[in-house]
Amino acid sequence: MDPRQIAFDLINWGVDFAFLVPFFFPAYIRIIWAWEKDEWGWNIVLLDLAVSIALLPSFVHRVFGTNVSKDFFIWLIAISIWLIPIIVIWRSVMIWKKQRKIDTKEEEK
Repeated sequence: MDPRQIAFDLINWGVDFAFLVPFFFPAYIRIIWAWEKDEWGWNIVLLDLAVSIALLPSFVHRVFGTNVSKDFFIWLIAISIWLIPIIVIWRSVMIWKKQRKIDTKEEEK
């Protein structure tokens, strides 16, 4: 088999896997963690969903042959791609707040 074809297959399978795992993560993790009751849970789940939604058009095109050059898919990609850094910044703020709270408690001792 041609090494380039192997690479393309790996990319396609990677897109499928990278879409499916984060897509089903919230339902799976809900079995062991009530993530919706925690800001960290929302952050983790929303980041996974944003990644999954960003990959949705590629998955839909590959699996169903759907034309993903339509405005709906373009806007879906644009919004989900921009949600990723926003969610990471939110996570950074949560970490900063948590660290400040810990540092403040240590100084009080």
